[in-house]
Amino acid sequence: MKFQQDNAKIHVSRSTERWFEAQNIPLLDWPNRFPDLNPMENLWAILARRVYANNKQYETVQELKDAITTVFAELDQEVIDNPVRSMPNRIYQLINRNGGLTDY
Repeated sequence: MKFQQDNAKIHVSRSTERWFEAQNIPLLDWPNRFPDLNPMENLWAILARRVYANNKQYETVQELKDAITTVFAELDQEVIDNPVRSMPNRIYQLINRNGGLTDY
């Protein structure tokens, strides 16, 4: 298993790289961050909203992991498919906006 970084500066700092090395977690080589073309960004946002709904806070890392696992398992397939199906429109907007921000 490999971990995918989005290459945002905060995620590729030397201290972050050292942490992954210390945990023996290999990183997937991935191009620089462009969230408008990454449907996973939408899914992370949905997961975060649901995991932290009603300002929920977790006492332990295990509680947080359990909550993430539960919320992910409860996602409707449609919620997962929608961002992927939007890719043609994302690309179209990106081209029409000369590489500028899209509505995603």
